[in-house]
Amino acid sequence: MKSMPRKSPVVNGLRDISMGEFWQNPLVPAETLREKLNGSPVDAKQFPQLAKEIQVVQELLFALGTRRYAAISVLATLDILQAVNYFLVLDDFTPDSRKDGYADDAEVVHRVFVKHESEIRAFQEWLRVQ
Repeated sequence: MKSMPRKSPVVNGLRDISMGEFWQNPLVPAETLREKLNGSPVDAKQFPQLAKEIQVVQELLFALGTRRYAAISVLATLDILQAVNYFLVLDDFTPDSRKDGYADDAEVVHRVFVKHESEIRAFQEWLRVQ
């Protein structure tokens, strides 16, 4: 008998979060990201840019989930969620368990920051004045 893989968004990414779960708790992506960061923190000395950017992403997801911030496009949100998904998956191109395991994640997250620079900068400005 083949066993079903255990659902775990912290290991498998956002594919393990159904829309029903998201509708019940729109904070689930932010909470999942926080859980991953608590269990496998980004080494700020090795990946300083990723450490900063993933913190901004986490704050953005909490602001979106609590409906405190909505001045961001659906496209930027989708791209950010895709980057979060990549960050969450433990066994991606470079497994996160390796010493340099966050190198590929850093690239994926940074690409989103470059692509949506003005919208992310606007969020950071909004966050600064809160």
